[in-house]
Amino acid sequence: MTTNTTFNTGDVGVGGGSFDNINELSVGYCNGTSIFDCSSNGICINNICKCNRYYVGNQCELHYEDVLGSSYFAFIDVFFAVMSLLFIITLIQSYRSFKFWKTDKLVHKLKAINHIVVLIFLILRVLYFAFDPFGRSNLISPLGEEVMYNLPIYVLFTSYEILLLYWAHTYHSIAIKLSPHASRKAIDKTKPIFIIANSIWLLFEIFRVILGNIDSTKNNTGFYTAYNLYVIISIVLCLVGFATYGSLLIKKIKLIPEDKRKKKSTLRKLCFITVAVSVSLFTSIIPPSLFFFLGLSKKPEGNLALLAVVHSMEMFLVIELLFIMKPKEGSFVKNGDAEKQSKTNKKTNSFNTPSKTLDSIDMDTIESEYLENETTLENDLNIVNNNNNNTFQNITNNGGVGGASTDIDIINNNNYYKNFEKNNNNCNKISTLNHNNNNGGGDGASSDGGGSGISSANTSNVNSNESFISHQNNNQNHQNNNNNNDHHLIDNINSIINNNNNNNTNDNNSNNINNSNGENVVEIDTQDIIESDEINNITEINDESYADDLHHCTN
Repeated sequence: MTTNTTFNTGDVGVGGGSFDNINELSVGYCNGTSIFDCSSNGICINNICKCNRYYVGNQCELHYEDVLGSSYFAFIDVFFAVMSLLFIITLIQSYRSFKFWKTDKLVHKLKAINHIVVLIFLILRVLYFAFDPFGRSNLISPLGEEVMYNLPIYVLFTSYEILLLYWAHTYHSIAIKLSPHASRKAIDKTKPIFIIANSIWLLFEIFRVILGNIDSTKNNTGFYTAYNLYVIISIVLCLVGFATYGSLLIKKIKLIPEDKRKKKSTLRKLCFITVAVSVSLFTSIIPPSLFFFLGLSKKPEGNLALLAVVHSMEMFLVIELLFIMKPKEGSFVKNGDAEKQSKTNKKTNSFNTPSKTLDSIDMDTIESEYLENETTLENDLNIVNNNNNNTFQNITNNGGVGGASTDIDIINNNNYYKNFEKNNNNCNKISTLNHNNNNGGGDGASSDGGGSGISSANTSNVNSNESFISHQNNNQNHQNNNNNNDHHLIDNINSIINNNNNNNTNDNNSNNINNSNGENVVEIDTQDIIESDEINNITEINDESYADDLHHCTN
């Protein structure tokens, strides 16, 4: 990836300037006084012809086209067509990415910016192949050819550096959410490192062009050696960065409460991407080094083979980036109102949030759901490891005329309680798992008047009137099919019956879970909770009649 089309004698993998093709095919004697020396396609230095780029022969009389024949034109046509196709695909993805710019989320902005960077690379590559890169048609100056060949390599790796910057930012942001006292210095240092490293590479590219066109008689071996070493070191560090932050992100994702199968699938995909990016970056260093040290690039055939390998690697890297940065199809807003869709996504339940995160191969919703949403990852984890810090208010689920079902499951710490009631028109279940505290409260179930009310309170954290679950239906005749002792499994449940409607309000349009400290709001969809594999694995139903009643309710 760091090679040019030809090499100076003594240079390390990269050519410089317009005259740099001394080899066994281009050594010829000249006196330096005739304008016809070196067939006007080179310069006479110490009575030896130094041919212009893409010319060979004792007197620089042969162009690469003359030596390569049809393989040269096939090379141009194939890569021009493929780069043009990739440009169209990237243009479409860029348009889709910018639809989400108004959401003001870092992930969406970085995706859009990175698509523009890839577009710049592809534009330069398409122009490079369209203007006859080997230069016989003189459609482009040597300086323009130099810029359009080497600058895209810098642009392409800039795109990978931006992707690495986002991975680093995501990891450190999640770490801070999990540990509020953690330092933000790691995040603050990532941007300056990226800017400095990228600026140094850009300066090398600028000086490379200047030196190559100011004095073409000098090899500038020291400069090109330093340039190649810096490029190789930058690529290796970028590779190490992806491997490191990819592994760290995998560890953080394992902490997210989620269906094990979905989590396993996502971790497998993330691991694949981490390995693929690392391998592709490492592989991009190998071809120029091998071709140079084996001397294969000194001949037109070897040079063409090297360019074919380099541009093939570029295409693979672009496809890899487009795959990673692809906007989520399910996130598209048909009416174009991405901001409205973003607000809607914030109302999604916290237990369902990890599913969205884990379904995204590029982890975009880790940023959007956990780091920029009102619902923080810290609170999501508190739902699982809850030391009775959450109160539950006004949870209702209307099932329509003639029947309703409300199911609520909470995971806490040590003990298991279950309160179940089934009527012809009502099926209400509250499963409160693993409470640390047994502070006060009572238990009960009511089916009077066609309605039922169940309230749960923790006296150390909330007033008994602050946590109330109420569900009422129209007064209808119904029968209680439960056996008082066999079908009601109540064991030290921290709840009391509270039918005081003056102290508790019932909002039929909301499912809210409020943290007792009043700082954050976590919103859930109760149906998604009871479908969680974690809940199902913990809950044990030993009574067959109870299982039958539960089956009746869930149906």
